[in-house]
Amino acid sequence: MQYLVKVHCCGAHWIAHVPALDCWTLIRDKRQIRSTVCLMVADVVGVTPDAFGVDLSEGQAVTVAAEFSAGDAVRWIPSKDEPSVSAAALPRLGDGKGWCQST
Repeated sequence: MQYLVKVHCCGAHWIAHVPALDCWTLIRDKRQIRSTVCLMVADVVGVTPDAFGVDLSEGQAVTVAAEFSAGDAVRWIPSKDEPSVSAAALPRLGDGKGWCQST
């Protein structure tokens, strides 16, 4: 299985959106886009990251994440152990594992 990922510049951050899953995440480090997306897809679909591929595609630039999240997409927040998002940057709920949050 192959997933298309739209990557949007958002100030100093990046938004990665998987249209097929209608799930997105905010990423701080451009070098971690692919690995973070693979973790997100694996978590949402319930498979290991080696069970699929991702194709990164350039999306539109947005000013703030709220501008992007105005739709029905679900936001995925990686576990606190993931280096792509600091615990201080995003609110956490649940048991500390990756999860999706309706926006």
